[in-house]
Amino acid sequence: IECPSAGVTQTTLLVLDGSVGGTVIQWRDLIALSWRIQAEALVAGGHAEHLQLVLFHPEATHNTYAERGAPTDAGDYSIRAPHPTVQLLREMDVHAGVMTHPDAAR
Repeated sequence: IECPSAGVTQTTLLVLDGSVGGTVIQWRDLIALSWRIQAEALVAGGHAEHLQLVLFHPEATHNTYAERGAPTDAGDYSIRAPHPTVQLLREMDVHAGVMTHPDAAR
């Protein structure tokens, strides 16, 4: 988890085929999986201070408790992908991006 040099991977995507053991992965199931990854891999491995997880899913919503069929918020499309996906980001890269674009929230 050191500073990258040319040719070094800076992010990792875990793209799931949409089902595990024949069961379709729902948005809330992916959230539960991310909690497990956070606890068992990042925290237990001592990487929680250096890595972030970002989730993408065909049915993703920023409001986890939104009811099915509720109107879609346009912002929800920023976390949607054709397949359930977990992205692993280095904290230093996120920080560098934020510092490069300090007005991005506007």
